[in-house]
Amino acid sequence: EGGQGGISSGLRKVWNVLSGEGGNPADPLEKGSNEENQRKVNELVRLANTSIEKDRVNEASRYVNELISLKPYDADYHFALGLCYRAEGKYKDALKKYQDVLDLGGPKPLVALLKAEAFAAERNKEKVYDLLKEAAVGGRNIINDVKNLPLLVEYQNDTEFIKLALQLEKFEVAASKGRD
Repeated sequence: EGGQGGISSGLRKVWNVLSGEGGNPADPLEKGSNEENQRKVNELVRLANTSIEKDRVNEASRYVNELISLKPYDADYHFALGLCYRAEGKYKDALKKYQDVLDLGGPKPLVALLKAEAFAAERNKEKVYDLLKEAAVGGRNIINDVKNLPLLVEYQNDTEFIKLALQLEKFEVAASKGRD
C-alpha cells in the first residue's frame, strides 16, 4: 500500500469494481448496442485499470466518466467514479455518485459506510452515526470498518460510537436468540 494508504486502497477498490470483482461490468450492453460499443467499453475499462495501477486517479476518472456515458445504468461504473472521487478527497462529488449507485440498485450497506466517511470529512457527526447505523443494520461490521477508514478512525473511541456498537450488538444477540 505504501505511504498513501487510503488512496491506494481506494484505487484498489476502483480496480476491483472495474475488473468485475465488485459486480459484473462485462454484462452485455443495453438494447441497440453493437460490438463496436462493447470494444469501446472493454478498452475504457482497460485504460481505467492501467491508470489506477499507476495511481493516476484523475485520468481513471475521465475513463470511468466515458464508461458511464456509454452505460449510464451500470451501478458499478458510478460506484467506481465515486471511489475515484473519494481517492481524490472530493467527498461532495463522491456523495452524488453514491446516491446514483443507490438509485441504480447498488449495495446499500457499503454505500452507507462510504457516505458516513464522506460526512466525517465534513465533520457532520450526526449524519455519520445515522449512516454507520444503517451500514451495520445492513450487515456491515462497523467496528472493523471504522478502524480501517482513516476519516472514521477518530470515531472508534467516541462514546456515541461505543453506545451505537453496543446497541447494535444487543440487537444482534436478541435477533439470534429466536434462531436455532
